[in-house]
Amino acid sequence: MADFLTRITRQLAAVAPGAYFVGGCVRDCLRGMPLKDVDVVLPGDPWAVGQQVVLPMQSGSGRGALFWLREEDRVARIVFPRAPGLQLDLAPLRGSIQDDLRARDFTVNALAIPVLAGLCPEAAVIDPLGGLADLRAGCLRFCAPEAPVADPLRTLRAVRFKHQLGYQIDPWTEWRVRECAPLLGTASRERVRDELFLLLATDTAADGLADLVSLGLWPGVAPDAPRPPLVADRPAPAAFLARFLAHVRQAEEDPDIGPAVQDYVRQQYSAPRSFAELLRWAAAEWSLVGGREGIVDVALAHRIHRSLRLSAKEGEMMARVLTGAAEALALVRRWPVLPRERYRLFRRARDGGPGAVLLAASREDHLAWGALLAEALRRQSQPAAPLVSGRDVMRLLNLKPGPWIGRLLEAVEEERADGRIATPEEARRWLREHGLALVPNAFGTAGAPNIEGEPYDRGSDGSDPD
Repeated sequence: MADFLTRITRQLAAVAPGAYFVGGCVRDCLRGMPLKDVDVVLPGDPWAVGQQVVLPMQSGSGRGALFWLREEDRVARIVFPRAPGLQLDLAPLRGSIQDDLRARDFTVNALAIPVLAGLCPEAAVIDPLGGLADLRAGCLRFCAPEAPVADPLRTLRAVRFKHQLGYQIDPWTEWRVRECAPLLGTASRERVRDELFLLLATDTAADGLADLVSLGLWPGVAPDAPRPPLVADRPAPAAFLARFLAHVRQAEEDPDIGPAVQDYVRQQYSAPRSFAELLRWAAAEWSLVGGREGIVDVALAHRIHRSLRLSAKEGEMMARVLTGAAEALALVRRWPVLPRERYRLFRRARDGGPGAVLLAASREDHLAWGALLAEALRRQSQPAAPLVSGRDVMRLLNLKPGPWIGRLLEAVEEERADGRIATPEEARRWLREHGLALVPNAFGTAGAPNIEGEPYDRGSDGSDPD
């Protein structure tokens, strides 16, 4: 990627010699960190410059894609298929480069390197606010008193950078964060969500949530969530998340199931949020919607998800994790339980099954958790093919489509879970012996059997076959 970035730098220098690398890319370059998001400010039109950068790469897989990131601010972005993860943002220069840097968030981001010099640690750095000294000291300091007023999201970003970079917030900056915390509620909910999940991705995410509460930022992050109670002298979301993270680390180190746990939590559920980050938020959220014995306030959970602008898919998955965790706790408290009870848990939890067990296990110790988690992971990675289909049931019992078809299929799977049947022939025999007795309503007007004696050739949902 370094060679590719060098090539892009040469093209930028040719078409926009007055441009500067600014912000986080300069900071990370000086820290020796990998570069992914490269910010450039330039005099003139960013779109026209972007077109001239992309134009030489119009052939083959190296072609870059140019689009508006924020057209109202004239900020354009280029992504490069040849360098996955690298993106170049082009923005107009606000006044002089010194003026532009003074208007930024933190001094460690108020650094610039001329594009002509190249993005490298040896280049001369423009530093009007002492950002290099703060970088060496690991100190986060607002560029100006009005920085969090100009963009209230910077209050949340201070906490995110603290835990992402491992820096400390300057006392004056911390005071300004507290003072301006109420303004966070005016920031875009999508931007708040993105900052929160970047914080959740850090190694010290639990401490980060504690900081959100102590600095007064929690209402601006989760306005629909109740005020977090204290658990062992820590805000409940932080305490619950800390226990969850510790348990996940322990599970990942297990020689038998560790690799499967890692594969599960690291899958990309809905870009850019990973399964791990969503599970971390579910763990924090459980302290607010499921802290009482055996109760999960699903309606409140969905209000929180909507306020964070999470997708319906993400919200439903986390609701399944939360309710599944409560159900898993109830099961282990009366362990051992029938296999069909475990099957019901995982059928309802679906993709959230292993997450539900991990979350529940972080609440209470029990010898059953290892076996239950292994079963959840096995069902997730190796789902068993059904013994019979809905069409088989209708043909075998001469039934019309209806809700009883699904109930019969579930009954077959529960018998299978208990070990009473194992083959399609055994399933068909069981249905012939017990099926109609389980669905007396199938003989009602809406779902009478086919009195002509011909089997209905339909799918389990009642649709006509292809």
